[in-house]
Amino acid sequence: MDLSKLKKWLQFDSAGWIAISSMLLCGLSGILLAIAYDFNRSYASIFELILFNPAGNFLRNFHYWSAQLFFISALLHIYDHLRKSSDSNLKNNRIWWMLCLSLAFLGYEMIS
Repeated sequence: MDLSKLKKWLQFDSAGWIAISSMLLCGLSGILLAIAYDFNRSYASIFELILFNPAGNFLRNFHYWSAQLFFISALLHIYDHLRKSSDSNLKNNRIWWMLCLSLAFLGYEMIS
């Protein structure tokens, strides 16, 4: 097994892999948090989750930090692609619109 090929492959797209894995972890932890969340008493259910359940508090913090890691690594991944010009379709206007909309969606998701 040639370790230099593996190292080169992992270094090229590491921000993309981190973004995808942290997005999946964030989604999974969000689903687990939604089970204990009561929509009628939103603040009380969050308060009870934090105060009375240490695992719930850990899961809530894990959800928050995995979302932050997803946002930062997605931005790094986009910057890396733009810096290296590795995508041959960047001259297409549709690709730029998709890129701008995805950045706007990422920003909206982080503040919502």
